[in-house]
Amino acid sequence: TQILDGTIARDDLASDSVNSSKIVDGTITGTDLASSTVTYLNVDASVVTTNFSDSGGSHTAPVARFNSTTTTAPGTVLMLKTSGISNPGSSTYFVDFQDSAGSIGTIRGNGSGSILTDGAAVALLDASSSQAVAFSNSGGVVLSSSGADYAEYILRENLAEKFDPCDIVGIKNGKVVKSNQPADQYMVISQKPVVIGNTPKASQIEEHELISFVGQVYVKVRGAVNAGQYIVASTSEPGVGFSRSRNELSNDEIQRVVGQAWETSSSTALRVVKVGITVATVPQAKTDQILSLQKELTQLRDELKSALSTFKSASKSN
Repeated sequence: TQILDGTIARDDLASDSVNSSKIVDGTITGTDLASSTVTYLNVDASVVTTNFSDSGGSHTAPVARFNSTTTTAPGTVLMLKTSGISNPGSSTYFVDFQDSAGSIGTIRGNGSGSILTDGAAVALLDASSSQAVAFSNSGGVVLSSSGADYAEYILRENLAEKFDPCDIVGIKNGKVVKSNQPADQYMVISQKPVVIGNTPKASQIEEHELISFVGQVYVKVRGAVNAGQYIVASTSEPGVGFSRSRNELSNDEIQRVVGQAWETSSSTALRVVKVGITVATVPQAKTDQILSLQKELTQLRDELKSALSTFKSASKSN
């Protein structure tokens, strides 16, 4: 029996007993599909079960489930292979996540199709040694999504406290606190991460906040902001920051820097602005302050030299 419409329905599978007219050997081959009417396999179902539960927690029953019953390692649950393409590029989609309007994310190849036009090795010149360095794009996969940061779940110090996306928070002894409290560092609650780490059990997620570690996030601010300025956690208004130029940062404010503004906004009202968070944001702020102090010291040294020269000239004339 062929799956004429490309859809595996309940009647196409053997349930209680092996049925020769069903798919019973675990393999769907060309003879199982009607090639003249369909070129793809579609698993289509309207899921109504809402109390489905497995080790990952309770949720709506999945449309499809792949479960390996192998008891010895190693084991592979799912394999996606492009047997006709040796170095898949960006036009090869291994997975395409879609909603009702279209694609919302993909896992694609990043081989010759995305970087090199012909997939050949490229000779790069090492200016320091004048030797050719061989570079070849061997290919791999890349995750593409509108998510813009890497975030991790961090436990709240006070489980009764409430936080919102875009809030600036403090991290004290590895736990989330209000940003107007003393803390070891200051970070931001993520809104739409592309990757999440340190995920707790489903029953404990509500005790954690999703904190952005690196990437682009929107942050609550009050006051005008210019692109390139640092965003500093307020000591008086929890969750909110304000902008400071590099030559305006005080020693205390440097410790409260959360990121660098990537857009300009002249409004003074409470709102959100896009902020870039990198591992170098706070060190860079400290470097900027050091450079500013060096500049001031140089100016003072020059002024002192000028004053001494004037004093010596006046002494000689007297």
